[in-house]
Amino acid sequence: MIQTLPYKRSPVVALICFWLAWPRVAGAAEQYTLAEPPAPTRIETVEIRFDVSGTAEFAIEKGKLLAHPISAQATLKYRERRLPGAGRDAEALRGLRYYDALETRIRVADHATSGRLADDRRLLVAEGRREGIFFYSPQGPLTAGDLELLRAPADSLSLLGLLPPKPVAIGEKWTVPSWVGQMLTDTEAASKADLNCTLASVDDGQARVTFEGTVEGATGGSSGKVGLHGSYFFDIKAQRLARAEMEQTEERSVGPASPGMKVTAKAVVIRTPAADASGLSEETAAAVPLEPPAALTQLYFRAPWNVEFRHDRTWYVFQQSVQIAVLRLIEQGTFVAQCNLAPVRPANAGQHVPEEQFQNDIRTSLGSRLKSIEKAEVIPLEDHRFLYRVTAVGEANNVPITWIYYLCAAPNGVQVSFVFAVETSLRSRLGGRDLQMLKSLRFLEAPKTPEMAAPKKTSLP
Repeated sequence: MIQTLPYKRSPVVALICFWLAWPRVAGAAEQYTLAEPPAPTRIETVEIRFDVSGTAEFAIEKGKLLAHPISAQATLKYRERRLPGAGRDAEALRGLRYYDALETRIRVADHATSGRLADDRRLLVAEGRREGIFFYSPQGPLTAGDLELLRAPADSLSLLGLLPPKPVAIGEKWTVPSWVGQMLTDTEAASKADLNCTLASVDDGQARVTFEGTVEGATGGSSGKVGLHGSYFFDIKAQRLARAEMEQTEERSVGPASPGMKVTAKAVVIRTPAADASGLSEETAAAVPLEPPAALTQLYFRAPWNVEFRHDRTWYVFQQSVQIAVLRLIEQGTFVAQCNLAPVRPANAGQHVPEEQFQNDIRTSLGSRLKSIEKAEVIPLEDHRFLYRVTAVGEANNVPITWIYYLCAAPNGVQVSFVFAVETSLRSRLGGRDLQMLKSLRFLEAPKTPEMAAPKKTSLP
């Protein structure tokens, strides 16, 4: 009879068998955590450089467009301290920034312009929103032009939305939430936002992630399609998204407040630890409220003829010259109203264009479109300015229209006129925003030339 002995491996055989079995037992590739904790004590230096080229299309008459070549270059340099989140998803991304440099150069056909941020508006709060980064300054209200300067492709806060929600292995793909693509492309109302990422490699502690996708939707009442692709490097040890490169192609139709676009933007973003914390102290950060103060969310507009006023962010500057300025109210993609404002020849101190003359000028300006003057009234103000409002109703192109005219005069005789045009069916959506704008109007000090001293006929926009 053969006796069966208990089976027992030698230590060497056991180790070899364990090694041979490891791929089947473990089977999982190494995973990497690409997460950037919102440490409030950490301050990053961010530099964004981007270049835009393509064509801009302008509506010259119904059904006809005029295309011009367009190019733009910009450099933004700022230091950023993260702030506590104000909510979930996009609203969890907030930062306090100090802009050390922000300059842009734009050329449309043969016309070149440049822009820079004012020295007293360099401290900014940047808050993530689904429709894009929301900027405001604790130092005072911004202008619409400031917002255009601040909106850069591949904003550093938006890029953080591309990080994976859990550890990933090389070659692994993930789809980011729809709000990320929408915020990254500043799309106010997105009908489609597909954006995918892949961990391409990890080399010497640097993870390289590629991304690509498409966002479709509308901004400022203009529909468009944005395609983007690029990559970023994540420093695993430092827990920092260190560098990103992105190319963004955009096709956008002509809108009520903006030209059409067929452009390509290339952006490079570099993030490093900041050596300078000036302007971003813990006390300054702690003073930032979770909800932006209402007064700081408004924008201010300064006209070339030395007046300024405040308006909410649904008004877009459509045109501005030394003779006239045009703003358009776009709300949830709908063109609601237009505001034209222009200077009026100054009167003698303490005087203004007579009310009857102002009404007569309105009748002349509207001509056959006018049906009736609905109401005319003086609006009392507390600062000795004269404010006169005339509401007229009529038709334009068989559409019922309401025109609301204002004449505002300073005690020294300087005057300005406004006219708000709105389809009568949309008048309730305008609400009282026209009067709010006029109540915030300020006349700035400017010399009055002798030839402009005598009152003359109103020049209505």
